[in-house]
Amino acid sequence: MMRRGVVLVAAMALPLLSTAQEPSARLHRNLPASYPFEALPRGVVVPPMNRDDLRQASADTSWRESRRPGDEILRPREAWTSATRELDANTRSPAGARLSYREVFAPSVSPFKRTQAFDAVDSRGRLFVRNPLLRPLSVGPGAARGEGRTQRFTGDVNLEVSPERPTPLPSVAGESVVVGYRTTPQVSVAFFQDSAGNLFVRGERVATVRLTWVLEAPEGSFVPTAIPAVPVEQVATRLGVAAPTAPAFLRADAPAVLRHFEVGPERSLDVVLDRLTARFRAFRDADLPAPPSGSLFRALATGGVGACRHRAYAFALTLMALGVPARFVGNEAHAWVEVQIPGNGWTRIDLGGWDVPLQEQGHGGAEPFVPERADPFPRPPEYANGYSTRGASPSPGPRAAAPAPEPVAEAPGEPAASPSPGARVAASGAAPSRPGGPPEATASAAVPGADDLSAPARPRGAPGETEAPTRSRTTLRLEEVSPVAGGAPSAGFVRGTLVRCVGEALDDELRPIADLSVQVELLRDGVAVQVDRGARRSGNLGSTATGPDGRFEARVLLPVELGAGSYELRVRTPGDARHLPARSE
Repeated sequence: MMRRGVVLVAAMALPLLSTAQEPSARLHRNLPASYPFEALPRGVVVPPMNRDDLRQASADTSWRESRRPGDEILRPREAWTSATRELDANTRSPAGARLSYREVFAPSVSPFKRTQAFDAVDSRGRLFVRNPLLRPLSVGPGAARGEGRTQRFTGDVNLEVSPERPTPLPSVAGESVVVGYRTTPQVSVAFFQDSAGNLFVRGERVATVRLTWVLEAPEGSFVPTAIPAVPVEQVATRLGVAAPTAPAFLRADAPAVLRHFEVGPERSLDVVLDRLTARFRAFRDADLPAPPSGSLFRALATGGVGACRHRAYAFALTLMALGVPARFVGNEAHAWVEVQIPGNGWTRIDLGGWDVPLQEQGHGGAEPFVPERADPFPRPPEYANGYSTRGASPSPGPRAAAPAPEPVAEAPGEPAASPSPGARVAASGAAPSRPGGPPEATASAAVPGADDLSAPARPRGAPGETEAPTRSRTTLRLEEVSPVAGGAPSAGFVRGTLVRCVGEALDDELRPIADLSVQVELLRDGVAVQVDRGARRSGNLGSTATGPDGRFEARVLLPVELGAGSYELRVRTPGDARHLPARSE
């Protein structure tokens, strides 16, 4: 696995950015997008709409100039901590429980305002965002996905925008596009998403504004138009994405959980989703039985009790164990699941929750959004009358059976399908993703030599070749990057800053690798920055070695001769006799 940080140099300022990582308790630098605001691609930064254009885009019944949310102001991320959620075991509702929910969209999507999504689970069972690096989104109707029917929603919030720090923004669906926006006072902004589909916004200058924006989402995001009858073990291949990474606890508990639900990787996706949805929607409001093996996931999946968050957590992890891409999604009052379905995209599946009152605010008279298609999944009595079924059809409508997609013709040496936007492709010879950790590394151009990280490992026993010892793949993780001044944490990065880099190295069995050489390098446009090393120049800023626990710490100086621009900080290892070379990204 590879990991690297991004360094932006503007005059003397040197803010440092970083990519995906497994969550920890440490605080890290904020995570803006990959580009400075003024260098974003065309179609990302467009002027705000005028009042008439916004009203036309959102429809007269969806937007009113006088409709304003409460006094809450959404703030940028001052400092970034790995977004993570550790689930509790409080499966019984407390006496007098009420849920509070604030709506910001018209038509109202209550209670499905999307404020936080997670698409991976780590080795401790915590949910996190697989790749929090923000991808810029084009603005305009032409960015809509596919040619199917779509629905439009207008959001309205007060928030602070910044050119450097992203401000989290609510959304309505796992797949949506920004049609247009208006800010008061007028400020140009840009929108972004991470790997879990969380929405963010940055502005051309620091300002507190009222943001009104129009989102367009395909109908299949709310109710699947069709579910293909393909084995779940083939779903990721059909989608052209990597299957979710299952950490050790999930692999250990999956057999018992799958037997409990009578599903397996050979079952078709439509049957698996029907069966799981029926069982999870029938969960009760009661205390959780004692975990049979110390695993909260297994206890929740087989216990049949819990609130919406417990159902969504266990449901999503069950799908991940089967190799199906899934997300845990929620807000201040409700949680549900999104599943990536071939031919349909990311689709919401609601599992219900506690039977407690929902107190809603901020509607401003907006009518509720009701999908045109009926929910196709089983609706047991325990689910039918919950707050999350408001406005839903009381009985499932017919669901079209989607044929299995035709396999894509393979070119020699090429994969069967291209990854979807945002998917990451493992580089041959690079380490696989650590369970619960970031995605696999992106492939890079091969450079012949012993330190070639992209060259595939030679198969043992290849015709005409002498069998060579097999070296373990190496996972090299860069977990923390922080400036240091006078031995203490510093406020920021400038030329000549001493930078502390902390991480770990693991083998393909996820065991720590001791005494492994680790080098730190700075890149610009993918090329290592050469620094003076006496009689020669080198791309190596500094070196260290891992300890007995596989951990490393390096302190390197950012070159004082750096010019203005965008840089990437990365660590790499040449490997050793037992471990392959690897690099972070």
